[in-house]
Amino acid sequence: MKKVMAIMLCVAFVFSCTGCSEVEIEHFDKSVYKDMSGVVNFDESVNITIDPENLANAVIEIQDELSQLEKQDNDKYAPEGENYIYPADEDAEMFVNEFLSAIRIALDENKMFTLEVDVKGAADFDNMISDENIICRFNNISIDCGNGYMRGDKIFINKKLFYTIGSINFMYDIEILGEYYKALDEMFGDNEYVVMSYENVGGYLGNTNFASSIIDSTNVLQKAQLDYYEQAKDILKNFDSECVTRIENGTRFQLKSSDFANAGNRFASYVRQHSESVSKLVNDYVSIIMAASMSIYGDEMNGMEYLFDNMNVTGDDIIAAMDGLKEMINSPEFSIIFKTLDITYTNDITEKDNSQNNVTVIKGSYNNKKAFSIETNINITNTESYEFADISNENGIEYMEFFEKLNSLQNDLMYGEYNYSLNSSYECPDCGQSFKYIDTHYCNKCGFVHDFYEGDENCDRQPGCELAKEATQIAA
Repeated sequence: MKKVMAIMLCVAFVFSCTGCSEVEIEHFDKSVYKDMSGVVNFDESVNITIDPENLANAVIEIQDELSQLEKQDNDKYAPEGENYIYPADEDAEMFVNEFLSAIRIALDENKMFTLEVDVKGAADFDNMISDENIICRFNNISIDCGNGYMRGDKIFINKKLFYTIGSINFMYDIEILGEYYKALDEMFGDNEYVVMSYENVGGYLGNTNFASSIIDSTNVLQKAQLDYYEQAKDILKNFDSECVTRIENGTRFQLKSSDFANAGNRFASYVRQHSESVSKLVNDYVSIIMAASMSIYGDEMNGMEYLFDNMNVTGDDIIAAMDGLKEMINSPEFSIIFKTLDITYTNDITEKDNSQNNVTVIKGSYNNKKAFSIETNINITNTESYEFADISNENGIEYMEFFEKLNSLQNDLMYGEYNYSLNSSYECPDCGQSFKYIDTHYCNKCGFVHDFYEGDENCDRQPGCELAKEATQIAA
């Protein structure tokens, strides 16, 4: 677990704060809006486009090449083993057609999957407040998801989000959708918002060794994240990714499919030499995650501290993680995937007049045709003033309280009487006794993975077994 976490966080560094050259420092300072101040208007969009047929064909070719690679390894160590039988072209074509038919409801008129999220509004960087409106577009259908507001260490989420995007799971059944709306009506009452609060982050960070100098600041989480960025930049000050260049009106960070292995190798070697500093940074960042989680979830995090305590990353863990990263990116499997899909990552940051444009594109192609793309486009324009909404008198539902009710509601509607929440005890319908949740794992009795409760063998009725039994009866 520590090795995986270390790899993920270290790789994140190279996309957020790498480089010693002037152009790299300029690029990554702008990417985190380090020097941004005053009031701005922003227009942000995230577009996901997938050509499922082309992507499916690419996956089939990748699987064939991986299988051939496995066969070569088997022949090397077990020459008399069975030969791999490749699927016939007609079998692959049938698979793709069946796949496209199964997901047709999620595709547009051109049989493409498209999802777009647009966020428009304004932000005051000096006071850490923002107003935003969220629009989702799914295959040309637009959904107004309401507004969101950040006020220092609180985020207010409009209830409309849960009446729109939150209802997608129940669109197939009008009766269930009606029950979902009625339950939301009761949960919200006269409230318009769900409130996520980070007010206690400073207190929780105060119990760790992380950035004690920022504990008294108003917006602890935001300042902690900037401190994390500065630490990472200092560690990487002698590393040049060789991936940042100047373009018209700005800079570009780009990794082509053939560049990932080389850049990854150099990065892993550099981080390996600074393992102790990197381990401190990783542990500091975990402290942020822990403090933010405890601030939001409160008592629900009781007893979870030991997980983070046991995840303390050492310099040796970083070295092992970088060795693992090198092994992965130099493997033939990695080469097959990146070469077949021609995966590229590009981040352009340009400025003109009073505006900044930040565009990130992750793209994969197959047979010179786009298989998938994820594009984020952020436009920020300086403005002299903006009339932010007055929500000083708004009383919203506390996030954790709402989350528990929503989770229970969704499980009830989806699974009915066979819903057993992980957040509460299980009351046996036969004997009426209440049993405390222990964990979830494989059950030798029914052959399924399900919830286990303390002492519920007393009445010989495991909830998971009952659910598995019912599923078997329906299937029969």
